Amino acid sequence: MDIEFIQQKIRQRAYVIDPQHILVLDKYGVTPEDIEQVILTGEIIESYPHNLFLGFLSDGMPLHVACSYWASKGLIYIHTVYIPDERWEPDYRTRRKGWKER
Repeated sequence: MDIEFIQQKIRQRAYVIDPQHILVLDKYGVTPEDIEQVILTGEIIESYPHNLFLGFLSDGMPLHVACSYWASKGLIYIHTVYIPDERWEPDYRTRRKGWKER
């Protein structure tokens, strides 16, 4: 799944956000429009079963958005949205080596 395909689906609003993330997004003040902005202007930093985007909100805050294609529904499924933390290098693109969860 390439970036243009994902961005086209986002522009068409052919996506769904995992309901478990709605409360988390609200806690951090992240809106569906912010998620759209990250996917439309950001970059894919990892591709494996899903694509991980890095983008920046209008206030400069970095945001990671993980999504995959839900082929049977023709939708982009946004399953993880978070603000990168100490598990990431300062560039927010690289996972820290040797980082262990506490």
